[in-house]
Amino acid sequence: MKLPNNNLVGPALSHELLVGFGSQLVDLDFRDNQIRGSLPAEYLNSLTSMQTLSLYNNSLTGTIPTTIGSMAALQNVYLERNNLVGSLPDELGNCTQLQRFDAYSNQLTGSLPTTLGLLTNLERLWISSNQLNGTLPTQLGNCVSLQQLYLDENHIGGLIPASLANLNKLQDLRAYQNKLNGTLPINFASASSLEIVYLDNNDLSGLVENLMLGPNILELSLFNNSFTGSIPSTLPSSLQVLALSLNLLIGSIPEAMNALNNLSILHLYNNQLSGPIPDFSNMTSLRDVFLQYNQLSGSLPAWLSLLPNIDDVDLSNNNFEGPIPQNFTSSTMRTLRLDGNPRLTGTLPKSLCNATHLQTLLVDCQIQGCYTTCV
Repeated sequence: MKLPNNNLVGPALSHELLVGFGSQLVDLDFRDNQIRGSLPAEYLNSLTSMQTLSLYNNSLTGTIPTTIGSMAALQNVYLERNNLVGSLPDELGNCTQLQRFDAYSNQLTGSLPTTLGLLTNLERLWISSNQLNGTLPTQLGNCVSLQQLYLDENHIGGLIPASLANLNKLQDLRAYQNKLNGTLPINFASASSLEIVYLDNNDLSGLVENLMLGPNILELSLFNNSFTGSIPSTLPSSLQVLALSLNLLIGSIPEAMNALNNLSILHLYNNQLSGPIPDFSNMTSLRDVFLQYNQLSGSLPAWLSLLPNIDDVDLSNNNFEGPIPQNFTSSTMRTLRLDGNPRLTGTLPKSLCNATHLQTLLVDCQIQGCYTTCV
């Protein structure tokens, strides 16, 4: 039965519907309506043939009933964007055919049940933007079919279990903005299938250079944690996003990063990095370079003007010195911040003064030139 986006209002999951058609229903799709009320616990166990339950983007309240565990044929559950409360029931582990479970953007609480480890067919678990707490159960490592695990924007704490390294089909892991702490298991991100890792805004620590990354990582975001050490000299050539800002990293930016010609986002700001910026002229995909609030020194990199896709550049609050190169802008650059570098000298080059595409240009007041304001 499919009635998506039909302006259904009220408690549409009626006794007559579920009792009258329950054993015959395979697909119940009432998404994008205005359905109110709770999931009827007393009738779910009659839905013995149901494979897909799609009720997302409604106004459902109450809890996810424990009787959901009686729906043995269930493969796909879509309950996101409602007002559901309570915890994920232990009985969810009885739904061994389950492949997708989406319940993000609700008000769920409690910890993840250990019975999730029984869901060996589960491919997608999206439970972001709730109020889940507790720790990650080691049994998650038994979900060997898992490809996408979204836990972000909750209150989950504790360690990341080493058992996640068993998920050799995992492609996308998002657990940012939680309360995770401790060090990362060295090989948890080493699976060749892994493409996206977002663990920012937690309290994770340890030497970042010890982290073993799979060869196909596209996006790695670890910003706003407490990682120490230096940036690894060897990173996967597949990287498109590298975000290590707001940590405690030291040392220089590795010259070997010039080989990352797929990298478009480089965020290393608010660390303790030092030394000059290496030649990144081979990184032709580079779009955003945010290196502010470090201890970088040397002259400004003239190669920035050679990058065909460069957009936003922030080199402020470092120790750069000397004149600004004459060709320090490109036809694509919109933002350039150089303020907070009191040892920069000279005048603004004409290439910057005449760059009509440049929307933001900030320099210190000792620099002479065409600016209307300085800082």
